[in-house]
Formats: sequence, C-alpha cells, structure tokens
Amino acid sequence: MQAAFGAAIDAIFRDANVAEDAIWRAGGAGDGIAVRVIRKSPDEVVGFGSSRAVMATVLIDVRALEIASPASGDTGISGRWPTSSPSSCNAPDC
Repeated sequence: MQAAFGAAIDAIFRDANVAEDAIWRAGGAGDGIAVRVIRKSPDEVVGFGSSRAVMATVLIDVRALEIASPASGDTGISGRWPTSSPSSCNAPDC
C-alpha cells in the first residue's frame, strides 16, 4: 500500500500541470537545491474591526524526501512566484 501511495505522490509532483521546479535555500542563503513544489494561492479573509479584508496568500507543498529539515527562514523561488520566507512550517522544529 505504501508503495502505491508513494508512486501516486511521485506522479503528482512530476505532472507539469500540478507542480513546478523551484530552488529551496535552507536559511535563505546559498545556492539551494532543486525541488518540485505544488503552489496554492488561497485567499484568506481576516477580520479588521467591523470589516473584513481579503489577504492574498501563497502556500507551497514540498516532498519531505526533498527537504530534510524545513525551518522558518528557508526560502524558495520559482519562475512563477518570488522568493518568500515562510513564517511557519509543519516540521517538528518550527
């Protein structure tokens, strides 16, 4: 079962309609490493007093096997989105 799941994830990240090439820089510095990412842009509606504002957001999915230890301060860049420094991640040390 795990082999089938891994093969499906690999296929998704290989699909040019879903994923794209990017460079991941640990700590935001150095040459970085080539990775495949899935970019998502869900707008977030936040309260602002008695009003609401729509904030543009960019989220990316990266396979754990490509990024050994993701941490706050890492950066990523691709041809479609600028360098961004995540303020949080799902890694245990973030």
